Amino acid sequence: MKSFFQFGAISGVGWLLDCSLLFLFTQWLNLPVFQANFLSSVIAAVAVFSASRLLVFRSNRGQYFVRSAMYALYTCVVILIASLAMLLVLLVVRAVESHYSFSLSYADEVLFVKVFVTPPQLLANFFMARVLNTAMHVLGIRDGETVLAEAGEGGMQARQGRRMSKRRSGM
Repeated sequence: MKSFFQFGAISGVGWLLDCSLLFLFTQWLNLPVFQANFLSSVIAAVAVFSASRLLVFRSNRGQYFVRSAMYALYTCVVILIASLAMLLVLLVVRAVESHYSFSLSYADEVLFVKVFVTPPQLLANFFMARVLNTAMHVLGIRDGETVLAEAGEGGMQARQGRRMSKRRSGM
C-alpha cells in the first residue's frame, strides 16, 4: 500500500506536468486535444516511469532500457485510448453545456475532461509498472539478457547463491 501512495505522489507531479503541457499545447500552440494530450501524456509518462522506477520500485540494476521499451509500448496504447476517450467526453461535456445553456471556456473543458480520464489511467499505470517490475525481477532480465543466457557460464548458480544469501540476511 505504501508503494501505491508513493506512486500516486510521483504520478501527481507527473499529472501537473501533463496538464501544464496540455494547456501549453492546446492554448498556445493550438493543437487539437487528441494530439496535445498524446504529446503531453507521453512526456509525463516517461518522467513518472523513470522517477517511480528509482524511488518507488527501487530498481537500479541496469534494466532501464528493456523496461522502458515495454512500458512505452503499453503507455502508447493507454494514451491513445485515453486521448480518444477525451474526445468522446469532450463531446458529452459540450452536449451538456448546450442542453443546460451554459458555456465553459475551451481551457476549462479540456481540464475537466483531463480530470475525468486521469483516475483510470493512474490505476492502470501503477499495476502495469508493478507487473513489469515483478516480471523483470522474476525473469532476471537485465538489458535484454535473461538468466538463462548466463547459465552456460555458471551464472545461474551464482545468481541463486546471491538470492539465498539475501534471503538469509533478511534483505
